[in-house]
Amino acid sequence: MTAFQDTALRQGQAAPGRGVLVTLMTGTLLAPLNSSMVAVALVPVREHFAAPLPSVVWMVTAFYLAACVAQPVMGRLADLFGPRPVFVAGMALAALASAAAPFSPTLGTLVACRAVQAVGGAAAFPCAMVLLARRGRATGHALTGIAAANTVSGAVGPVLGGALVSLGGWSAIFWINLPLTVGALVAALLLFESAPAPGRGHGRRTRRGIGTRGPGRSAPAGASGLIAVYVLFVLFNLAYYGAFYGLPQWFQDARHFTPAQAGLLVLPIAATGALATVAAPALLRRVRLSRLLLSGALMLVAGLAGVTAFGTGTPVWLLVADGVLLGVPYGLCNLGLQRLMYERAPARFAGTAGGLFQTCRYVGAILAVGLVGLLPPQASSGGRGGLMGLGVAMTAVAGVFLLAMAADLGRRRSTAHRGQELESTLEAPGKPGLNATSEVERG
Repeated sequence: MTAFQDTALRQGQAAPGRGVLVTLMTGTLLAPLNSSMVAVALVPVREHFAAPLPSVVWMVTAFYLAACVAQPVMGRLADLFGPRPVFVAGMALAALASAAAPFSPTLGTLVACRAVQAVGGAAAFPCAMVLLARRGRATGHALTGIAAANTVSGAVGPVLGGALVSLGGWSAIFWINLPLTVGALVAALLLFESAPAPGRGHGRRTRRGIGTRGPGRSAPAGASGLIAVYVLFVLFNLAYYGAFYGLPQWFQDARHFTPAQAGLLVLPIAATGALATVAAPALLRRVRLSRLLLSGALMLVAGLAGVTAFGTGTPVWLLVADGVLLGVPYGLCNLGLQRLMYERAPARFAGTAGGLFQTCRYVGAILAVGLVGLLPPQASSGGRGGLMGLGVAMTAVAGVFLLAMAADLGRRRSTAHRGQELESTLEAPGKPGLNATSEVERG
């Protein structure tokens, strides 16, 4: 029984219904979808406003900066006041910003709309974590659905964005938000309970991680373990989004593909990322989480190393093949690191922990945008298309991510082994009056 399930049983609450889960998934997909669709819209926006690329990139940077601040704030508000009012307010704010953005008279106004859109969308993921904490389904199908929506939407964003830009111009990436945000808002008003947030304290039980697997066991690595997950997630997103934002620009500027074609060239990343996300829960029933994460990290290093060989004469099939290789770690590492966060975070701070996790995604993406600005893909550089420097930098970051991942997982296994030895010692004959669980908790 997880800490989420234990809380739900004591509060007499059932698992969320299908309508509630679909609403949470719809709200959750907004932030990654909007952060990724814009990748293929930067060039059309630059042409529309006749602005230099560094100015247009603020569409990405402002979104991430606003989301970085808003995610933990929304999470804390959801912890204190419950998910319903925070979710509804967030969807309303995102809808208003999306409706106003296509009418922006200047690039600065468009950037401001993107920032407000990010603040509204930031409410969904932490609200989902709080609601799942109250309903006791953190490790069931609800958790998988939320994680899949969060991961897959970011992967399919460039493909959808490319199609929308080709059909309706750059403004179409904002119009698509209206049915999603308004639909989620109405559904939340109808389906979400207006009950107050869970109580602020459940004795020693609240010290357990959100996803711990046994009663009486503390979170696997405590606060330091949760911080390690956050650092790993920053590194992963820095490496991944360097390619995510660099490649579409290179496809259009160096290889002269249209936005729709650039989106299709990112489709292998989207497709394999989606498949890996869907397959990851089944894989976790057969292999350890540590092996899943390390496999994903190794494939990320290999995929980014392949980017360094891209040039203006690289065959399209090689671009597609490398995209397939990059897509798998997007699914595995995103879902795997989310699972680690669920295991290590205190249940009564579910919203705050989930918000900080998303903040780490955006911190990594902001750093990646800066990296792309420092080493921009160009239609020169000796036929390499300007990707050599960017590819080497991303590969180096991915290597650090792999090494840090291996160190953290090794330390976790060592800590778990010592905990099992301590528990065996305390329960051994000749140790009357000692209770293994309480001693471990006091330690």
